[in-house]
Amino acid sequence: MKTLYCYPVPSEENEYIFNQSAAWELAGFKVRYVPGYLKKVLSPSLQGDVLVLNWFEDRVSHSKAPAIEFLRSLVIFLILRVKFNKVVVVSHNFLPHSGKGVFFYRILKSIIQKLATSTLSHRPIESCTHFLHHPEYKLSLPQTVSSNGRWLVFGAVKRYKCIPKLLTVWPLDVPLLMVGKAENEKLTHEIQAIINERGLNVEWVNAFVSKEDLDQYIAGSKGVVLPHADHAMVVSGTFYHASSIGKPVLAIESDFSTFLASEFSFVIPFTYRNINTVIPTSDEDNRESIRAEFLAKCSIESLSSGWNKILN
Repeated sequence: MKTLYCYPVPSEENEYIFNQSAAWELAGFKVRYVPGYLKKVLSPSLQGDVLVLNWFEDRVSHSKAPAIEFLRSLVIFLILRVKFNKVVVVSHNFLPHSGKGVFFYRILKSIIQKLATSTLSHRPIESCTHFLHHPEYKLSLPQTVSSNGRWLVFGAVKRYKCIPKLLTVWPLDVPLLMVGKAENEKLTHEIQAIINERGLNVEWVNAFVSKEDLDQYIAGSKGVVLPHADHAMVVSGTFYHASSIGKPVLAIESDFSTFLASEFSFVIPFTYRNINTVIPTSDEDNRESIRAEFLAKCSIESLSSGWNKILN
């Protein structure tokens, strides 16, 4: 059995690595993880057939000293490139979400993509040689979930997600539930003011919630709204989380939503001008048909087959 090494080490906050690991194991690989420290990378025991790098370039944007981290990360990558027969770089973002260290981020990303054996993204983009769908989210929902009859916006409430802009056009007669903590008091007051001034039928759970509770909120909703076109990201985990539960998605028009609409029939692109006319009014529960359509492309089994073709 071949061994596949993955960076970064998985954490409870990020299910992505766990889900991809399940696909790699199903493809016949023994999965191990690479810590991002130079001392560990220099270990003679760290070498093998395949290495998959995720968010490696983000090391620069997370550092207080981007220039130093750029040099350190470049050395680590070059050592890893020598030690592994195949190196696959997965491109998750075009730019760092933090907006920090952009100059060194771009240089590091360009270097590692050019020196990698292959590059991969979760929608077709010019800089990557392979496209493979983002994996499903693993869930543990009860068989029956009571509907709350509302559309849902979830996730940390940050300025780039354009929540105030969405609320200025959201229909007065359509119930909306927001679940996620605001990044600061100023944004909290701004959002609450719009809700109050327009008399919107909006409930806001302004707090962090557990994944179990979030799954329940999604399952009980009419569907999920994706209101931002974040030009830093390749794809958004919000869509894959909602679709794993079988919910339709209203997605603001963007390159990402255009891709989604070409792949999945339950995606409804919208603009801030036409949102009143495109929101579905039916209460029909299409959860099972949506999940079936979604899993045909994003299940662990489907992705395992795709990884097999790329790595073997």
